[in-house]
Amino acid sequence: MSVFMWGKRIFIGIVSLCFLLNAKAQESEEIVGQIIDQKLKFPVVFATVQLQKEESGVVADENGYFRIPANHLSTDEILRISAIGYETKTLQFKTLSTHKINTIFLTPRVESLNEVVLKPGNTKSTKLSAEGIVKKAIQNIGVNYPRQAFSYIGYYRDYQLLNNQYTNLNEGIVEVFDGGFATDQLTDSINQTLLYSFRTNTNFITDSTVAVPYGSDNKFIKHSSISPLGGNELSLLNLHDPIRNNKRKTFSFIYKLRENFVAHHDFELSNIHYLDDTPLYEITFNAKKEVTGVQNSAHGTLYISKSNYAIHKLSYLGYVVNERDPLFSVTLEYAKKGAHMYLNYISFNNFFQVKSKDDFSMKDIEFDASLNAFYISFNNAVNKDNATNKKNYKFILNKRKLNIDKIVLKEPNMVKISLVQGTVPKNTEVNEEWMRSIKYRFKNITDIANRKLNRTTLIGAHQFRELFVQKVFPNKPLPPDQKSYVLKTSPLSESEINANSKAKKYWVNTPLKVSNR
Repeated sequence: MSVFMWGKRIFIGIVSLCFLLNAKAQESEEIVGQIIDQKLKFPVVFATVQLQKEESGVVADENGYFRIPANHLSTDEILRISAIGYETKTLQFKTLSTHKINTIFLTPRVESLNEVVLKPGNTKSTKLSAEGIVKKAIQNIGVNYPRQAFSYIGYYRDYQLLNNQYTNLNEGIVEVFDGGFATDQLTDSINQTLLYSFRTNTNFITDSTVAVPYGSDNKFIKHSSISPLGGNELSLLNLHDPIRNNKRKTFSFIYKLRENFVAHHDFELSNIHYLDDTPLYEITFNAKKEVTGVQNSAHGTLYISKSNYAIHKLSYLGYVVNERDPLFSVTLEYAKKGAHMYLNYISFNNFFQVKSKDDFSMKDIEFDASLNAFYISFNNAVNKDNATNKKNYKFILNKRKLNIDKIVLKEPNMVKISLVQGTVPKNTEVNEEWMRSIKYRFKNITDIANRKLNRTTLIGAHQFRELFVQKVFPNKPLPPDQKSYVLKTSPLSESEINANSKAKKYWVNTPLKVSNR
């Protein structure tokens, strides 16, 4: 089974966004930080932020932001921040501020590639090709990754991105029990997941139209297929890890990592990056044309340890030829703990389309004579850029155009349209008859799902699924007592939440709310 075979495209990259903080809540509950590249001044994506003594932490998001409960300020905890290609940084947690976003700079550490050699035994040194390094890394999966049972606790989330705004954000804390890399992650009963918390975050926009599961005529990926797995986004995410599922077919064009990956791609050594003091080969690769066909393309990057050939990071992007944005994207990283490598994070996203069941329409229009302004509400959150553009509105009273002064967004689905003073006399009696005499015309107004006003449309959205590990427990088997495990082929919302007092020390790393301003 190929979980993701092919499709249209997917949004990727760092979007320039404005983040909003509730200062009062932040001061009492959490520390917020952003990790920045010291040289280039851009966010460091998915950097690891660890509480060194507790050996737990979070992974920064795609904009370099992270959250940590402020109760750690009362301890002598050390914050350890690391990312591939950067010098690791440590600082005392108590030095962080609860009154602002803490900016933390990381210094790049990359070396140009002069000569890469392999020294097998006492034989003469020989150059090892990029393809040779990848082959050896795949051969060493059984050595570098755990074959014994283990578990990890992490922050999981899935959401859609509409007009650069998080929509239908589901999030929670999960514990994944894995019987080891010799087992099948999906089908073996020894591999289970417990939910310790899970909710739809109603502080973000919700849209039922794009929240429907795959497998229906209403939600689809053009020119592609994806296994719906009963609507379980976590199961879908797990199956897009080709390292963990190296004997199972995953996605185009890696398919089975052990059997197909090397044959399907061309590889090239690029640089040496460092993680702490560990040198990693940076290897770029491209899918071969005889594999992708003339309509598609794919490329990615691997980071492989120079000492034991462990794969630390894999990123993969698939495209439709001549499309600027990727069709799908997978990024995952493993981190060493003890003798083996364990998942640190995985992020998978793809572009999909949904047939809109509900038109985008106006709900109500009112006029406040004291404020000389119309209030217009819609049945969904609007696209601020065109909903606040004066050119998109026209009001006529007795064949006379009412001049607009300014438009502001009062609520996600409501605009206030202020008229030029004197346009409507102050003594005007505003009643139903007067409102019926107003003629109005709206154009080019869309909601956050790009539905046009009063038109049935096809909605395109970006589906994200992400898991960020907070703590790993080597040699921890599935507990013998009966638990209410996640239903692997049903939506997470249908699984039972398990009470666990120890799980309260882990926290959700909810993304900061965004605005298009």
